[in-house]
Amino acid sequence: MKIDITPVDLVGSRQKTTTPTFDDARATIWRNNAAIQLKGGGLFFDAQGAGPEDARLFLVTTGDDAYEVQVEVTVPAGGVGGLILFYNENTYTGLTSDGTEFTLYRNAMIATREPNSFGGHFFLKIINLRNQCVFLAGDDGKTWTSLMADVDVSGLQHDSFWGFLTLRLGLMAAGSGEVKFDHFAYKSCEP
Repeated sequence: MKIDITPVDLVGSRQKTTTPTFDDARATIWRNNAAIQLKGGGLFFDAQGAGPEDARLFLVTTGDDAYEVQVEVTVPAGGVGGLILFYNENTYTGLTSDGTEFTLYRNAMIATREPNSFGGHFFLKIINLRNQCVFLAGDDGKTWTSLMADVDVSGLQHDSFWGFLTLRLGLMAAGSGEVKFDHFAYKSCEP
C-alpha cells in the first residue's frame, strides 16, 4: 500500500489512507518544513546535519504494534538518506546511507558501517514485530538483504527517556544536497 502524501500533509495534518489502522497516523516535520517539498510524486529534503540527531526528519506516528515500512531513496554526492525509528535526538535506531556505505544505528550511541553495493539509489525497509526489529536494504524494493536484526526497541519510550513522546518512524536527510524519497509504503502486520 502506498501512502499518498499531499502538500497539506507536509504541515502535520492527518494522513488519509485506505488502511483503517493507519488512518490516525500523524506526520510531523522535525526542523523546518519549508525544506521538504513534494515534487513529481516524490518527497525532496534539503539535507542538513550529520546524522539522525540533527538531520532533516519527516516523522510518522503509527497505531500498530507490528508493521513493515519501506521507502525508495536517492542520495546525491554528499547526501545521506535513511529510514529510522526516532524517539528524540538522543534516542533512535535505524539505517542510513550516503551511497557508498550503510550506517547501522543499533541505538544513538552504537553505530557500525557496512559497504553499500547499491550505490546512491536504494530501498530501505524496517520490519517491526512488537518491538523486535529487522532493518533491510535492497536495490529493487523486492529482494532484501538484512543488515541489522534482533533490535529490541521496547525500551525506547517515555518511561526510560521522559518527554512523553512515542517512537516514530521517520525519513531522514543529512549531509548536503537534496535527498529524494519515493514509494513510501506502510503495511500493518497485526493479525
